[in-house]
Amino acid sequence: VVVQTTLSSKAQQESAGQRMSDAASAVRRLALSIAD
Repeated sequence: VVVQTTLSSKAQQESAGQRMSDAASAVRRLALSIAD
């Protein structure tokens, strides 16, 4: 049970990191389009 909880929390952290990087790239594209 402990291992399963650790794995699920690690997976949640990775998916949260993926969402943050997706948001960062979206903001970057938006800033570039405004600069143009």
